[in-house]
Amino acid sequence: MQKLIPGTNGQRHTTIINGGHFLQEDQGETLAELLLKFIRDNPTDSTNTP
Repeated sequence: MQKLIPGTNGQRHTTIINGGHFLQEDQGETLAELLLKFIRDNPTDSTNTP
């Protein structure tokens, strides 16, 4: 799947252990931490303005 989506090149791919269909419920804290890290590591122009 990653090969079919150009935007995934150069991005870290993480598997969340014990995460099922409702990932936000099964591993909500882990998902939140990973999303925040992704946002910090991939800023847009709008997040770089003071």
